[in-house]
Amino acid sequence: MQFIRPQLSAAPKFQRVSQRVSESRPFSTNKNVMHVPVLFGRDVKIMSYNAHNLGLDTSPRDNSAKSLYARAQAILLEDPDVVAWQEVASKQALEQLNQKYLKGQYPNVVVLNSNDPRGIHVGFMSKKALKVVDTRTHTHLQNKAGEPVFKRDFLGVTFETEAGYRFTVYNSHFKSMRGGEAQTMPVRLLEAQTGADIIKQQMLADPKANIMVVGDLNTKPGPLGWPVLDALSRRNESDPTYKLTEVLRPNDGSHWLPTWKGGKRENKLDYMYVNDAFKTAVKKAYVGGSFWKWPWKEASDHVPVVSVVDTPDAVAKPVGTAGPTFAGKRQVPYPSVGTRLAVNA
Repeated sequence: MQFIRPQLSAAPKFQRVSQRVSESRPFSTNKNVMHVPVLFGRDVKIMSYNAHNLGLDTSPRDNSAKSLYARAQAILLEDPDVVAWQEVASKQALEQLNQKYLKGQYPNVVVLNSNDPRGIHVGFMSKKALKVVDTRTHTHLQNKAGEPVFKRDFLGVTFETEAGYRFTVYNSHFKSMRGGEAQTMPVRLLEAQTGADIIKQQMLADPKANIMVVGDLNTKPGPLGWPVLDALSRRNESDPTYKLTEVLRPNDGSHWLPTWKGGKRENKLDYMYVNDAFKTAVKKAYVGGSFWKWPWKEASDHVPVVSVVDTPDAVAKPVGTAGPTFAGKRQVPYPSVGTRLAVNA
């Protein structure tokens, strides 16, 4: 099977001067984050969580009252403002979880159909104060064989705070390792390369965009994983402008905290990356919960990962400027479907 990297439509180049921090792989959110003199306001907490077949009819055990309650408690204990979910069956499943177990705190729900044949998708929920202003799906991108590049989606949602501050979170669930890590790695590699191209396209269109990439990438830090992670972050490319930085650090400087069942150190599958514009706002990032404690051991075979970012109290809004264009199937505002832009795939 041959894979090619889809070419996204070009956008005007821009020049940007910025001070950068170390590009070393073990990134510390506590010590190495460069903070600039910007007047920030309240914290916004962003969580990414693989819900393990939430709402899927073929998994009754994963959707028992006990399991649903445990998932809800995992959310309530962290009290995030945004939850990026993987493995959810439908928008209705998240809405029911919100109403029955989360006290209706998350009225903004986005779940779109993905390419997964089992019907598991990626999705978002957010609190009322963080409204959804833009959604972008990339399920239509194809490889040379005419197959979808993304095995689920690379779903981008832009949120806006009450002060008008905007940030975009891309949520993805890469191809599983079923069939062997080495055998399936090329599929994940193409997903990572294409995701990086999509982000670069947005940054070209809007140099000040605040971007985070989260999700279950089904990729372990190691010889077969680094090419995928480096492709997503553009670590080895000569142009540093569009690189992403991982904000989940190793727990002791050398070993990674596990995010997938078993608790083995190499079982890190869930990630959080940010671009330079958003990096200065990150206060901390961490792996939440424990596989050996309730509610996490009952909720899922993953534990959540979390970032806390500062957002400003006030934002100067531009006047008379057109919004950026993106190489994706865009919905503005959600859920109306906009024009599908040209993509050479």
